[in-house]
Amino acid sequence: MKRIASRAAQAEGCFGAQVCSSSGDPDTLVAVSRWRSADALEAFGREADSIAERERLTELLAAAGDHEHLTPI
Repeated sequence: MKRIASRAAQAEGCFGAQVCSSSGDPDTLVAVSRWRSADALEAFGREADSIAERERLTELLAAAGDHEHLTPI
């Protein structure tokens, strides 16, 4: 996850990305990133390196990961 966050932080349209632990569940890791637009995030997600890293992480997970997209108001 740190490798993905590092790549994301350098990607066009990303304002920053990091991996955090959860105070509610010590076995949970949370990736947080902020993007200029949904299109910028989607473009990053379509990159070959992003796809490969996501597939590798999926193999390591005990269960399916959760995704949540927050929209500023």
